[in-house]
Amino acid sequence: MKKLILTLATLMLSFTSAYAYQDSYKDSDWNVPMWTHNDFLHGQDIEWVNYKGDKALQFTLEGGKPGIPYDAKKKAYGPMFAERNELHSKRYNNGLTVVEFQFRMLGGFKGFHESFFQIHTHNKRCNKEAKPPFMLHVHRGTLRVQTFDEDKKIPKGRTFTVVNGKHGQVTRSDLLGPWHDIKVISQQLNKNLIRYTVQSESLGINQTFPNSYMLSCGIQYVKFGIYRPSKASWKHPQSLKKINKTSVIQFDDLKIK
Repeated sequence: MKKLILTLATLMLSFTSAYAYQDSYKDSDWNVPMWTHNDFLHGQDIEWVNYKGDKALQFTLEGGKPGIPYDAKKKAYGPMFAERNELHSKRYNNGLTVVEFQFRMLGGFKGFHESFFQIHTHNKRCNKEAKPPFMLHVHRGTLRVQTFDEDKKIPKGRTFTVVNGKHGQVTRSDLLGPWHDIKVISQQLNKNLIRYTVQSESLGINQTFPNSYMLSCGIQYVKFGIYRPSKASWKHPQSLKKINKTSVIQFDDLKIK
């Protein structure tokens, strides 16, 4: 009997420990929570900040720190590691989905492929080749969308410049400072193809992108925060001491419909 009680106690402790490191974030004007694991933060900062009687969730990402352990895995080429400070939603049913949020960039975002919003498809059944079929990032001072080639069995990334209907490409200087609205509409056409549209009243965007590829085992979910490659690259030894500048971004009014 004592052994049974000890076993049950151990199981309960393991169960509690497994979930104790999960944190959730949700404001009164959001319709879904966002989640993280404490060990994903690596000393990076996520905090609620007040503005005009409301509150927003602020992410700060310092350069030179790998994200999760996988991010620091040595590769034969490319960046030394990935940097991240982000949250994720729960997975939702594939189909016609609208994601709305407000964001404000306060600094940084001067590097390459610095993502602040993703729709990912990774899950326990689909964890090797599952890639995010949609990403919004700032690259060399312009806002871009990254999708995956619908003609590839193993998806290959491709990027498109996001444009304002009146003034051409949306730049970093357009994004910094004021609050902006974003609406991302995803329409799943079949088990592998998804069509994404980005709309924004404040930025003058209404743009539909070529179909993106998703593995049939994938299930969509949202990630936001900051995710980018390190400035140090294995391919260029002279860059090994270079560090990305700190980036700061705020999010609010998240809704997934």
